[in-house]
Amino acid sequence: MPELIIKQICIWSQLPWGFWGTSIIAAHAVAPDSYSWSKNTISDLAAQNYEHAWIMLTGLIGFGTLVSTAAIWDFTSERKHWSQTIPLMIYGTSMTMSGIFSTAHFEKGVSYSKNEAKYHSLFANLAGGWYHRVYDWQEHCGKGTG
Repeated sequence: MPELIIKQICIWSQLPWGFWGTSIIAAHAVAPDSYSWSKNTISDLAAQNYEHAWIMLTGLIGFGTLVSTAAIWDFTSERKHWSQTIPLMIYGTSMTMSGIFSTAHFEKGVSYSKNEAKYHSLFANLAGGWYHRVYDWQEHCGKGTG
């Protein structure tokens, strides 16, 4: 495989993680004093009725979309077997959906939609569970084609 294509593949596979990390850093930079990185969750930075939620929402939706897109590209280009890409697609889609539905605000007394918070929780838990499955499958199947 030509070296340029290999470099592009490596950049493409790292893009979602760089986007995600940048979003987390930016969201923490503008978080209020009432937010504690040791007590609150990343999802709290995308909470309903939080003025800077757009930063983390962009991070969740963008990261999930990039992961899913990379998985689809890996499958369609025959770089990876469907057994390696399906878990990534589920993980990425769950992350995207975690950004579409926001959790309750981390400060008491702020109004929020309980149904939206339940959907967020569902998709965030799915993403967390599938993250571990993706890691396990990648280790079991190998990181190349399989």
